[in-house]
Amino acid sequence: MERITFKAWVGSRYISIAEILLLIGRFLLDAKWTLLLDELAPGPQAKVLESIRMTKPITTFELLHLTTPYVQIIDGRLSADDKAGECIITIEAVDGSDWDIETASEAILNELKRHFKAEPLE
Repeated sequence: MERITFKAWVGSRYISIAEILLLIGRFLLDAKWTLLLDELAPGPQAKVLESIRMTKPITTFELLHLTTPYVQIIDGRLSADDKAGECIITIEAVDGSDWDIETASEAILNELKRHFKAEPLE
């Protein structure tokens, strides 16, 4: 598994989890997501995400449906497992200012590095 990081803000524009999922979702079509969200910026969709975070895992499509471009995760971790239950990717929001991502998928890493100028995280 390789870890990368990139800023959640580019100037005044927030890079949302929805934007990240739209970019890499095609690699995660059969994944099941577990959400451990410690803090979200206030908003209507934040309440929905908070209500499901401790229940059963959800699909990539369900997660994308629940995360609009206006949902800001300040602190939290989203992990996706494949059909065998192996972790494919972990996405962590750090203080609302950075996204730290860990995955073994070269395809996902390449997309994130190219699109968001992600850097290795030691």
